[in-house]
Amino acid sequence: DVVIVGGGIHGAGVLQAAAAAGHSALLIERVGLASGTSSRSSKLIHGGLRYLESGQFALVRESLRERAIHLRIAPDLVELKPFFDTQGLDAVIRYHDAQTDDAMLTRAVVQSALSLGAAVAMPASFSAASLTDDGVRVSYVSGAQTIECTARVLVNAAGPWAPQVAGKVQPPIAIPDVDLVQGTHIVLPIAVTAGIYYVESPTDGRAVFVMPWHGAALIGTTETPYHGAPDRVHPLPEEEEYLLAVARHYFPAFRNLTREHITQRFAGLRVLPAASQATFDRSRETIFSTDREPKPRVLGIYGGKLTGWRAAAAHVLQRISPSLPASQRRAATDQLILRRPA
Repeated sequence: DVVIVGGGIHGAGVLQAAAAAGHSALLIERVGLASGTSSRSSKLIHGGLRYLESGQFALVRESLRERAIHLRIAPDLVELKPFFDTQGLDAVIRYHDAQTDDAMLTRAVVQSALSLGAAVAMPASFSAASLTDDGVRVSYVSGAQTIECTARVLVNAAGPWAPQVAGKVQPPIAIPDVDLVQGTHIVLPIAVTAGIYYVESPTDGRAVFVMPWHGAALIGTTETPYHGAPDRVHPLPEEEEYLLAVARHYFPAFRNLTREHITQRFAGLRVLPAASQATFDRSRETIFSTDREPKPRVLGIYGGKLTGWRAAAAHVLQRISPSLPASQRRAATDQLILRRPA
């Protein structure tokens, strides 16, 4: 019924949602689960405090609802943490949000989908898709073998690679105008023990998180326009210096640290609506694009956040349901318990 391209958190979510709704579903992933942005996030399932500033109230409401669901269905994977806002230090504000291991969460969602009868082709590369009157013919390569299958709907959940995947569909379909924005994180060898700190960069006022992570400090993120191939994204020296400067400004323990002290560094790519305004001020709402209505054969997911994967998947199933056959629901995704992968 449904073929999904991309093994990040959104592809995993659609796979689970389709299987839970009683449909046959196949996920095609080129490298490995959460091998792209879904293992390079800030590791937060958060209510969206900073989106209040830009008036994204619907996103905050959805994020708070999804955070509550995560804490209930994934107690082994998502943990409530105290956050501290130390701006100005005239007062310290404490609130609570949640932290997770993003890659492990993605694998847990796929594990849940497999238990419901879904299938995964990995490593496998999506090659092409051709639209028919009532569906799509999909071609992908697994090992040395080219495999073809037909589906009612193709869901493009390839993250930063989504425009490339959309470009392989014939006849051509509309591709949203989006920008790629790089976010870099660094890990420093000093433990943060009290909780997670929400601070603002002294140079431009951007929000930066300083978080405990496996006995060290995870610091991020940046927002740097990116114009290269998604496979080549990597932390830039100036981004590392930017994050170090934030850490030094707020924490005496970090004052003497330099780039040589960084023990881990990684960069991921956000997909945001193309715009001339500052990256921080752009909408974080997920963009859903279809080839036609009311019976889409292709649906693309552009952007989105780790916190909202389950809600995004539910929206996808609602949008593509007119194209799918009647089915017997197997489960509700807000009730399925997610277990730590073996």
